[in-house]
Amino acid sequence: MYRSVVIGISLLFLLFTALVYSALSLPNIHGHFQQVNDDLIYTDQDHSVVVSHFKLGNEALPPNPHLLFEEPDVLPRYEDMTTLFNAHSALFDAAQNNQLALVGDTGEQIPITFSERSIQDLPWLFWLQALCAFAASVICLLVWIPSQKNIAVVAFCLTGVGYVCSAANAAIYSTRDVFIDGQLFHALSNLNGFGTMCFVTFLGIFLWHYPNSKPRKTILVLYLGAFAIQQPLHHLEYFKSPAEGMYSWVMVLFLWGLVGSAVQWRKTAGKPAERVALNWVLLSILSGTLFFTGGMIIPVLLRVAEPSDQALLLATFLFMYFGMMLAVLRYRLFDIQRWSFSIWSWILGGIAVLVCDFVLISALTLTSSTSLAISLALVGWLYFPARQWLWRRVFNSDQKGLDDWLRQTLPTLLTEESTEDSTRLIKAFHAVFKPLHYTLHDTAKETHISNNGENLWVAMPHGESVCLQHADGGRRIFNRNDMEKANLIIALSTLITDIAEAKQAGALAERNRIRRDLHDDLGAKLLRLLHLSTGDTQSLVRESIRDLRHLINGQQFFEGNAERCFSVWQKEASERCSLPGVSLSWNTPAKDITFTPMQHEHLGHMLREALSNALRHDGTTWIDVTGAASDGHYTMTITNNTHHGHRPEHSGSGLENLRLRAELLNGEALQSSTQDTWTVTVSFPLT
Repeated sequence: MYRSVVIGISLLFLLFTALVYSALSLPNIHGHFQQVNDDLIYTDQDHSVVVSHFKLGNEALPPNPHLLFEEPDVLPRYEDMTTLFNAHSALFDAAQNNQLALVGDTGEQIPITFSERSIQDLPWLFWLQALCAFAASVICLLVWIPSQKNIAVVAFCLTGVGYVCSAANAAIYSTRDVFIDGQLFHALSNLNGFGTMCFVTFLGIFLWHYPNSKPRKTILVLYLGAFAIQQPLHHLEYFKSPAEGMYSWVMVLFLWGLVGSAVQWRKTAGKPAERVALNWVLLSILSGTLFFTGGMIIPVLLRVAEPSDQALLLATFLFMYFGMMLAVLRYRLFDIQRWSFSIWSWILGGIAVLVCDFVLISALTLTSSTSLAISLALVGWLYFPARQWLWRRVFNSDQKGLDDWLRQTLPTLLTEESTEDSTRLIKAFHAVFKPLHYTLHDTAKETHISNNGENLWVAMPHGESVCLQHADGGRRIFNRNDMEKANLIIALSTLITDIAEAKQAGALAERNRIRRDLHDDLGAKLLRLLHLSTGDTQSLVRESIRDLRHLINGQQFFEGNAERCFSVWQKEASERCSLPGVSLSWNTPAKDITFTPMQHEHLGHMLREALSNALRHDGTTWIDVTGAASDGHYTMTITNNTHHGHRPEHSGSGLENLRLRAELLNGEALQSSTQDTWTVTVSFPLT
């Protein structure tokens, strides 16, 4: 491939050298001609005269008002082009025979002689067009060699052939030093027109076949047929003017190509990578062609203003080739969604100023400075606010701001506080990015975008990474804003985790303080009261000391096996039920289950409160305690019998405390009853 590139660039360099040599073959004169209104003015070091006529030996030739035109096919009629070519032939032949002179309006005769051109005599506009043609040809070569030869790539490269043919020939005759052989001028102009039609023909084919390059036979026949028909009709001067014979065809084929791009846009729905590539293609093409269309084609077709400088307009096509190369090869799809608004604003803003200026000059007959001032005012006060509103309304409806994604993220992160970090973060990513798929990987990777924006890799805490695929259900690609959002979500999750851990550490520190105070102060007083009491009172004090010991031990208890917890609670419950003679049935299998400190604390309190309520009910003779783990939750029920038809009444806050403690564990506490039983059910997630 590298050999092909070297050979191709070498050939292009030879063609570039031939182009420079062709420009140097044109004659150079020592004076300067300038067209001012209807007068042709000649100036040199010794003269400044209005040309009355040219003297060709014994013949006189009046100055052609179009003698200095850079582009002959902007003339209103084919006859004018023929007259211009004939005038140049006559003047060039006379000068070659040293028989050319100009006669001023004062009757003074000034001989015109030719000299050879040097590199320094070539104007900068020649180098601009020549270098743009060379750069476009290199771009097309770099696209052609490594790429698969589908119809889109072929059409793109053939647009380059047309552009080079047009720009290179225009570089020769548009930067001439007034005089050129008429036949050469005619041939170069025809090659320029051929290149222009070749460019717009294959540009239209490209727009109909990119990014979906499936051949469309009807489109190919239409464009190639139009090219084959236009060329002979143009050279035979079948139409009245070059505007009808060439520029109208160019305009129609270009607009039909934009229709093809709209069809391709519709077909890329749900394919964000192809949609972004097409978006970039359209931006590139419009940025390169709108200036030529507005500065050259429209003035020629409508005859309302003088065409702009063709050399500068042709140079703008280089922007298109750079952009189209990047889109065709897809080496790197720029973050177009992030700054396409700025590009469109620049293009449309310039068009709005030009349109307003054109309308004001045409309709109100204002001076150029006045119309420009009014145009800028209208665009600034009307167009830009309307454009901003429309763009946000139509194109930015799916782009979320900081308040939107915070509204989506925070509820997920806060309500899923008890889940693992990876699960909680993935749910948050789903809420914000709405990917079609995701995969969790054990290997750590930096946060980055891959596969032309279709995938977003996010570095997770604890050495993991997640790959999110196809943002917003496949309607768009990921961009740098998404990377920043993902990092902010992780930072926010880490902050929430740190706050939760700090809260738990603070609560544990406070419990330890209370435990110490209870042990040191209340424990000492109860022990003193035990020594002073007798009989039943002493038994009650011993029970209070035992409850205090259980309370303190519960505050100290950290993560542990659930079987151990239930063993302690069963022993305590048996002692409490034995005093009133209530039968206790206990069935709480808890193998391989571990309670967190908070679960141990609140579950123990809820069990004691439920037992207290059951022991207070009238007619309670038995209590049944059962527990089981299922689907990541642990459920415990406490059931006791009551008098037939008796519904217990609770004036205290015990049942409300049960519900509050269950909510702290992200669970629930329910109560139910029948004619003979009363049941409390507690359920909470183990994770």
